[in-house]
Amino acid sequence: ANSYGFSPPDNNALCYCPNCQARMHDFQSYAGYESISDPFFNFANNVAWAVNKDFPDKYITVMSYYSRVTPPEGLEKPWNPNIIVQSAQLWVSAVRPIGAKDDVFALRQLRTLDAWKHFSPRMLIYDYDPHCDLSRMPYWRSRAVARDIKTYKAHGVIGLNSECQPAYFRTGLNYYTRLRCLWDVNTDADALIDDYCKNFFGPAAAPMKQFHLAIENMLQATPDHLYWKAGYVDWTPTYQPARVAALDALLDLAEAKADTPEIKTRLSLYRLLHDYMTAYLNVFALKGQG
Repeated sequence: ANSYGFSPPDNNALCYCPNCQARMHDFQSYAGYESISDPFFNFANNVAWAVNKDFPDKYITVMSYYSRVTPPEGLEKPWNPNIIVQSAQLWVSAVRPIGAKDDVFALRQLRTLDAWKHFSPRMLIYDYDPHCDLSRMPYWRSRAVARDIKTYKAHGVIGLNSECQPAYFRTGLNYYTRLRCLWDVNTDADALIDDYCKNFFGPAAAPMKQFHLAIENMLQATPDHLYWKAGYVDWTPTYQPARVAALDALLDLAEAKADTPEIKTRLSLYRLLHDYMTAYLNVFALKGQG
């Protein structure tokens, strides 16, 4: 092996010793937690320099995560070039592409990547898809995914890991787009949608492309600034119930065109997804009525 992981566990790894507390500056990090970026990355940097005395060709991978999302502002030694940062995409837009000017969380994500690029010319990304809430709603943002992959490449990213869910019919188009764009960042996202629908739905490709794009367009046009929340979001401002109900006609058309048992099975799962979507939105619509 030529690289070794060096990071705390999945938590807010706060240290109360005087040295670490003195380096924390009372800055806030992800979700309001006090930032430990300075003490943690100072420690990791010192470890890397010590390792490189005997093993100059070895790399240490550290994770920018939780209460250490942002880069440090003060180090005892220059940043070790054999450190590779894996940047967890937290406190970012759950919907829009990195750097979108109309979304404060997308702008925050770009600023964080810009800052890390000054430290680490080679980065890894740990992202999340879906990355909004626990509602299990459809979450297609394929064109935003394609733009994000280009942004990652421009920031020196050399690898990416996605934390996903076993719910392909909610997010499968995103996964397909991400994999294809990782192979070639210049891949056209719209052409990928055509390819995906043609191979997954056969003669039902046209109405299912309309179905996917209708939901993706509603998601991108949301008035909400969505980011990760461990709960159940009210999606009615994004997926307006009347517009979602109208998508039923596209499923009817697709089902009429399906010509194999496999395609019919896939469409039956999309039908379940649409039924669930409608029921979920109705809960919040009724709640709003008192």
